[in-house]
Amino acid sequence: MFDFGFVVFVTWEASLFPICNIIYKFEKSNIMSTAELKEKLIAQITDTDNDELLSELSTMLYVGSKSVNGVYQMSEAEREAVEDGLEQIRNGQWISDEEANRQVEEWLRK
Repeated sequence: MFDFGFVVFVTWEASLFPICNIIYKFEKSNIMSTAELKEKLIAQITDTDNDELLSELSTMLYVGSKSVNGVYQMSEAEREAVEDGLEQIRNGQWISDEEANRQVEEWLRK
């Protein structure tokens, strides 16, 4: 579909944030300058009507813009939300994955 001169593998772990592993596969003839790559990406983004692709690109760019040396930097609000969640776990305020799935299925049947 797209030929950017590299392959992108995205893996999702059971955490709040995606971990993107990018493996570059360049041939000497395929190396583009940053400006050329940006132009190519802008053209392809402009030409697409694929909402799912645009959403994924937006997420990747957002997460990438919040990372330093490949490590995601949480905002204060995100740190507080994580701390609140950990406190709930310590207080026994959690349910199993199976129970959560059962509750969702029950809710969907209403």
